[in-house]
Amino acid sequence: MIRCLPTNLTDIDVYHLIRKWITGGLSNVMHRVNRSGIDFFKRLYYNKEAKKVTVLTTDHRITHVVGVDFNSLYPSVMSSEPHKFIKYTGGKMCIYGSQTGKIMGDTDHQKQTILRIINSKKRFTQEGRLFIAEVKGHIQEDYLKDFINFPPILRNYEFTTDERTIGSYMYSHMKDNTIKTDQKQRKLTNLSSTMGEYMAFSSYYLWFLIDDCHFIIDDVKQIVLFNKHDQFNSFIKEYTKNRIEAKLDENKGQEQFFKIVMNSSYGSDGMNTEKYHKVKIMNRRQTERAIRSNSFMDEQKISDDSCIVQMNPEHCSCKTPLQVAFF
Repeated sequence: MIRCLPTNLTDIDVYHLIRKWITGGLSNVMHRVNRSGIDFFKRLYYNKEAKKVTVLTTDHRITHVVGVDFNSLYPSVMSSEPHKFIKYTGGKMCIYGSQTGKIMGDTDHQKQTILRIINSKKRFTQEGRLFIAEVKGHIQEDYLKDFINFPPILRNYEFTTDERTIGSYMYSHMKDNTIKTDQKQRKLTNLSSTMGEYMAFSSYYLWFLIDDCHFIIDDVKQIVLFNKHDQFNSFIKEYTKNRIEAKLDENKGQEQFFKIVMNSSYGSDGMNTEKYHKVKIMNRRQTERAIRSNSFMDEQKISDDSCIVQMNPEHCSCKTPLQVAFF
């Protein structure tokens, strides 16, 4: 492809792999009660011998509760701007292009091939290959204490909200606040391992886990290979400059315009079209026909002969390069 720009996925199995592991939605918060001037900071401590995690209350009282958000996260990710902190692919984060191959780890030889690609020293050069790998793994136990307060594996994980799984503190908190317990939930969760499951990671994320978080790969299932590009760089630099100028001029309208254009040009690639609903205005006869359909969801009358009808389509299509939004 020209300049390795991204194209839409044509492999349905790769689509389902990426769609399943795109993170998002509600997050699982470990400590939900933090009251300024009342509660104390808590730290998690991992006892390697007993293999238990203990919550320790420190002597430091909470005085402020701060919400942290990233500034221009999407533009930063897709800019491919060189930075000395980036040690992979020539000092910049490249963007996923088109799929160039796939290797299934069905045999020992194939598994070794996948591991060689993941661990290749070329990742520190411009020749580093971008991929999405489905692996099992864990943080090396000797280093768990360094990451126990913020486990570095962020993935949507399904778990049961029973006392054994979430602990007596959270279980009691949910009970006291009439939140349903003892049921399955799927939330974005901080993990120190893949919990015995195969989970998919982008090349940059997996390299970070291996090189900085002492992540050990226990097994590999498959790897999907992509070419890479940096063609969004000039676009992001220009629009970032325009946004800064608008902010300095106190032109909030223009500032929001440039922000939304940059965010949507990246974030829209990961939107889940499987959850799109069709909403139509129908007359009475069309509404009656729609209600009998298996895809009918809801209707609301807006006049004597018109209704707004919501339908759940039986089919969907992904018209964006989903791999661009995966990490």
